Amino acid sequence: AARAAAVRNLAEAESKRAAEEWRRVAHEEEARRTAEADLQAWRAAEAAAGKAAEEAETRKAAEMEARRAKEKAAMHAAEAMLKSAAERAAAADAEARRVFETQSAVEAQRAAAEARRKREAEEAA
Repeated sequence: AARAAAVRNLAEAESKRAAEEWRRVAHEEEARRTAEADLQAWRAAEAAAGKAAEEAETRKAAEMEARRAKEKAAMHAAEAMLKSAAERAAAADAEARRVFETQSAVEAQRAAAEARRKREAEEAA
């Protein structure tokens, strides 16, 4: 009977050790799975942050390119306006010169006709 009690005590102690070992292993396994999940979440967050930074960089570059294009278009428009104004000024200048030359020619003809009349009147007298 004593032997049976000793064997039973030994079996209970062994069973307790096995249960403790199983709980320890289960706890370690759970901790490992949690750490693995945390690591995966961290990697996903890092990848998302990298992608967001890349998109921000791309957006910034696109905005800068758009600003340069807008400035270039404004510069071309200003150049076209200046060219148009210069062409109008040159045309107005040419028109003024033509009017002046026409006036001068008319005045010269008038003066020549007047001189001819005077000479004819003197010759007639």
